[in-house]
Amino acid sequence: MSEAPELDPLELFDHVYARPRTALVEQRAALETELATHAAAATEVAAR
Repeated sequence: MSEAPELDPLELFDHVYARPRTALVEQRAALETELATHAAAATEVAAR
């Protein structure tokens, strides 16, 4: 079996509009922050 591709959830926002709307930019930023928070927490747990 082959490996599953690595997907970037932020790519969801890349092709919605030619010019991103303000609300969409804000939602993308919020998701980026949330993903970074979860990644930091996972790194912290793994380091224990």
